[in-house]
Amino acid sequence: MAKPMNILLSEELIERISEMSREEGISRAEFIRRALDSYIRIKEKERKRREIQRAIAIQDQLRCAEAVEIAYKKELTVYDSYFIALAHKLDCKLITADEKLYERASDIPWVISLSEL
Repeated sequence: MAKPMNILLSEELIERISEMSREEGISRAEFIRRALDSYIRIKEKERKRREIQRAIAIQDQLRCAEAVEIAYKKELTVYDSYFIALAHKLDCKLITADEKLYERASDIPWVISLSEL
């Protein structure tokens, strides 16, 4: 059951709610309940969207950290290493025509040279 709540409404808004509820053929209380339910659903969607954005940001940070580690270990640019980290995260292969990148990362199972295909 939803937690009881208090709301403050101006006389003008109460009158507008009365008009709209009459148009809908429902009581003012029911109209307000529906409006609040809709508001709560919108706020919940916004909260979930923010949670997803935070999770994506954390994943990006982890990929960046992995990219920096790969760059350091393999003496590659972070830019190139980010693609290696992204391929790892997405569980796919990175096919590269960059022979320097492949030479330095050939021991990473998901990095493949285009010339090998």
